[in-house]
Amino acid sequence: MGKQLQVLVRCGVILGLAMMPQFASAAKATPTPTLQQIQAQQKAAKAKEEAALKEQQRQAKLKAEAERRSEEAEEQIVDIEAALQQNLAKQSETRKKIEEQNQTVAKLDSDLSLKERQRDALLRELYIQVQTNPEELRVFSGSDFSQQERTQVQLDQLWRAADQIMLVTRQQRSAVEVVRSGLEKQQDSLINFQKQREVQAQSLETLSKVQEDLARNAEKTIAKLDKDVEAARKQQADLEAKANAALAAIVSKRNQQRSVGSIPSQERGASVKRGDLVGIQGSTGFSTGDHVHYRVTKNGSTVNPMPYIDAGVLGKAMNSYKITQGYGRTSFSYVYATNFHDGVDFSGPKGSGVYSPCDGDVLMKTNYGSYGLAWAVECEVDFQGETQVIQVLYGHLSS
Repeated sequence: MGKQLQVLVRCGVILGLAMMPQFASAAKATPTPTLQQIQAQQKAAKAKEEAALKEQQRQAKLKAEAERRSEEAEEQIVDIEAALQQNLAKQSETRKKIEEQNQTVAKLDSDLSLKERQRDALLRELYIQVQTNPEELRVFSGSDFSQQERTQVQLDQLWRAADQIMLVTRQQRSAVEVVRSGLEKQQDSLINFQKQREVQAQSLETLSKVQEDLARNAEKTIAKLDKDVEAARKQQADLEAKANAALAAIVSKRNQQRSVGSIPSQERGASVKRGDLVGIQGSTGFSTGDHVHYRVTKNGSTVNPMPYIDAGVLGKAMNSYKITQGYGRTSFSYVYATNFHDGVDFSGPKGSGVYSPCDGDVLMKTNYGSYGLAWAVECEVDFQGETQVIQVLYGHLSS
């Protein structure tokens, strides 16, 4: 058993030694991203932030619209509830009127029945009094027969008067029936109105709840987007730090590889003429490719060089070139701390000569921070109807 254990231990040690190179290769650090890769990540982070902000605006509009619709629905519900209360009051009043009409009809029916019974009883009594045997009547005097006729006439008149009274009573009853029928129709209309408004109120309550849910969901989405924006901005800040570090590394490496040689350095105060060769295009300082940074300063602030160049007041930095970045906020200016490009970038063929833009006095030709090797001149120019003293700086020269 002891020998078997020793064999297993030895096998384990051998296997561990054999696998060590694999673990070592897996533990290697991830390659450092290039400046171009970092800039691409910066653009992606910026696009993510802008998309989140845009979606935030859309969600804010949705929330505001949902809240507006919910408030409108609530206001309509309040109006409908007030209308329902009024409707219920009208229904109660109408029911009272219908009951009053029912009582009137019942009273008229009772009066009519009573009058009919009274009439019939009276007529029956009178009829009995005058219904005597005709043979007996002839025995009596003629005056008795005349009294019979008068009684019969009175009986007929009484009958017609009773009929007239009952006719009027029936007409009154018919009129009351018409009023009651109208009130019943009005009551039916009020009941239908009540049902319709109740259905409308239920629909509005449902709409209000739906809109409230939409507003709450939009608010949650906005809160989540706040975190996305914050994360994107933090990522941009981290990437900017990495980009600055990468630029510094590039500058350090290129400054070690390049030397200021073919153009002799010019002392401060030396005079130059417009068109004098003052340097060679390069990529020193914070630069990722050969070009010249053309900066104009007036009264301590940078201004756009192009109006001066287009007007012919200042000369061009190179004979053959293309503009790779303009002045101000550009698609690349996000890499700067101020998000502002303070000059114009001219890029010509490799090794292109750089020429003085004006007659003036040299301010410097030296390594100048992020501009790398820089040359500057101060000159007096006439521009837009006034005489101006300006300073022109060329940055990123190779010599």
